[in-house]
Amino acid sequence: MKYLLTTIFTIVLLLGCQESSNVTDPLENSTNYTFNKDPEANYDLIILPPKAPEWEDSTFTVSKEIDGNIGGFIYLNKYYVDENGNQIDIEARLTIPTFAFPGVKTITITVDDDYAALHFSPAMNFTKNLKLYTYFSGIELNMGNHKNLDFVYIAEDGSIETLKKRGVQIFPKWGILQINSVELPHFSRFGWIR
Repeated sequence: MKYLLTTIFTIVLLLGCQESSNVTDPLENSTNYTFNKDPEANYDLIILPPKAPEWEDSTFTVSKEIDGNIGGFIYLNKYYVDENGNQIDIEARLTIPTFAFPGVKTITITVDDDYAALHFSPAMNFTKNLKLYTYFSGIELNMGNHKNLDFVYIAEDGSIETLKKRGVQIFPKWGILQINSVELPHFSRFGWIR
């Protein structure tokens, strides 16, 4: 029995190591992003619940090397515990089609520290739109009209631009914001607004 458990453990360890090719969790690359909001803009960014003290230093980011001529995907699945002890789940799955950009790039997805938003780098435009699935849960959504919620591109100057998307699902009771497919024509900052 001991030999069998040792063998199974070794096989699992070897198989797990084979998949760890080029996906990283680059905490050393963490950048503090700030949102500049146009004072005349008529929207508010959706705020993430504040992190519990033991989670305050956590940064949620993932990077993967992608050949734009081949395509691929990047997956981010993170969570933290807020000040009230609730779990906040964040998920993003980015699909890169073949020939979306030339050459090989290290693509990074970073979750904003304060808002239900994602930062993508490096900054670039695509010949084919990338597809993003995104999911946030545990967010306070009880205020206002939920029909006014949208996931948009947020420019450096604070202006916003709507995006082509499908499968928007909002469940206020559980604080869930989800999009099954949103098209990204370029990389920058994208987030939920009201």
